Amino acid sequence: MATTPIVDRSRRFEKFLIGEIYTGPSGTGRWVPNVDDEVLDWDNGIYRVIAVDHERTNLSYLQKVNFNALGGGMDDSDFAVVTGVGSNSNSFRVYVDTKTVPHTLAVDSRTLFYGDNAYIKIFKGTDTSAATGKVISAIVNSSGRVVSENIPLVLTIVPNGTNVNEKTPQTAWCSETVKDGDIVTVVTYTNAGQITSRDKFVISESNLVRSLDQAGVYVTNIELISPFMSKTDSRLVECPINLLASSLNFQAKVTYSDNSSRTELIDGLKWNIAGLDMFISSQIGKMDRVLLTYNLSPEELAFDATAALPDRKIVKEYRIKTVDIDTYYAVKLFAVPTWNATSALYQLNWYLYNLERTDIIDVTNFVEYATTSPRFVGNKYNGSQQLLVSFNLQHLGASYSYYVHTQTVTVNLAVPGKTKAAAKYYTVAYADDLLYGERVRGLYAADDLNAGKFKLDISCGYTDAASWLTNIYRPLDPLNYDAVELVAPNPTHARVVIGRDQWVREIPIDEITNPIRNVNVTMSQGASVRVELFRRESGKDSRLATAPMLASAML
Repeated sequence: MATTPIVDRSRRFEKFLIGEIYTGPSGTGRWVPNVDDEVLDWDNGIYRVIAVDHERTNLSYLQKVNFNALGGGMDDSDFAVVTGVGSNSNSFRVYVDTKTVPHTLAVDSRTLFYGDNAYIKIFKGTDTSAATGKVISAIVNSSGRVVSENIPLVLTIVPNGTNVNEKTPQTAWCSETVKDGDIVTVVTYTNAGQITSRDKFVISESNLVRSLDQAGVYVTNIELISPFMSKTDSRLVECPINLLASSLNFQAKVTYSDNSSRTELIDGLKWNIAGLDMFISSQIGKMDRVLLTYNLSPEELAFDATAALPDRKIVKEYRIKTVDIDTYYAVKLFAVPTWNATSALYQLNWYLYNLERTDIIDVTNFVEYATTSPRFVGNKYNGSQQLLVSFNLQHLGASYSYYVHTQTVTVNLAVPGKTKAAAKYYTVAYADDLLYGERVRGLYAADDLNAGKFKLDISCGYTDAASWLTNIYRPLDPLNYDAVELVAPNPTHARVVIGRDQWVREIPIDEITNPIRNVNVTMSQGASVRVELFRRESGKDSRLATAPMLASAML
């Protein structure tokens, strides 16, 4: 039964034992103190209540009282937050295993979140500002590359029940060396990026904790983790045709007899997958066998280890099969530079396409930069910006598994968007041998045939559709279905969009080099023009690519 808080905002000053303080629906304390109340912790001293979240959580924020320093102020080391289960809030830790590379990181499993909270970031120390705050949390792919600094919140397992709201952070990694006892700040965010809480935790090196044999805990299972695991066979990996093995995002999970578990990277040391290097996903139906191996540490116990000390390991067999591609997970991000006349800066918008070819999705708010990648600079001219970005498909809805798509895009800004009739404004490269942006611009002028209207020329200097497709469409490197397509199909139509859907018109691709007349929206220098290219067959539209342009006044 959930604990009901006792709130009385009108009562006088009161003293409480820390175990009496309300810490959430799963805690044992019921009393919600008021600001300036006193809280006594027999082990750690006296605290002053400095804030109470009466509007949302009824959680209390405490400040430790240092009687020797009264009059001289207090520092961040004197702060505590009562947000945990039980009476001792200082027992809540962020556990870091420094023996693994990269270091694994796990937030205390008693830390629970509710509502629309979606992910957390962990900052070193107490500085959480965008300018100087240092984020040390990381999500790492199977290649060891950091793809995000956001740790997703996942639903907790409720025995014999259904959980729809209670969440806890998944296991992640630490991007910087920390020491036992260091202070970190855990910041909670919604899907929209709204901060909902800031809490201070203490680092605990988990490799310093009592060994498993002392605790009487032993390994009960090892498990291969991948977004491509079969939904009907837990020992089968379904690899889409022509997908590289490195893109299967393998991780591994070890489970112990006390029901605790750890999820880690396949590092080639602690974990290995034998046989994966021989697998080639070029033929649908091809099946191979792979062996997942977990090398036990000297202090770990297991009943089914294959060898005596010190070479002890657990081996589990899996099968990997080449299947027809899951078109929902074969995705590409198209970078769309847009000019902001107010700030005199370019900014990047991102549009997601997949091989299903049914949708174009603006995912700008969910695209993240890798910690190793520079951020896009909107006024850096004549210098390449190689950006490593990622997008988690779970942002598309609950029907998608946790799958992080990573992609490299190189952007080179040539001139500001306010420059009239420039030869080029920017280039975007999705591959080393492809460059989009040369001669690309949308020239506009008053429409001489329609008074008060504009005409728009997106031919980019080409006189026929074939040349336009070769020089504008192909450098975009649209997705193609390798099993049946040598290259992506040519579009039959284009959807021309000015601004943020302020004006839209559909035109046949055969007319792509003709002036577009009777544009009944005001055109301005540097305005965004998006050319969404698609193929129409039997009444069905297949979305292929987005060609971004800047509107420029004809000289």
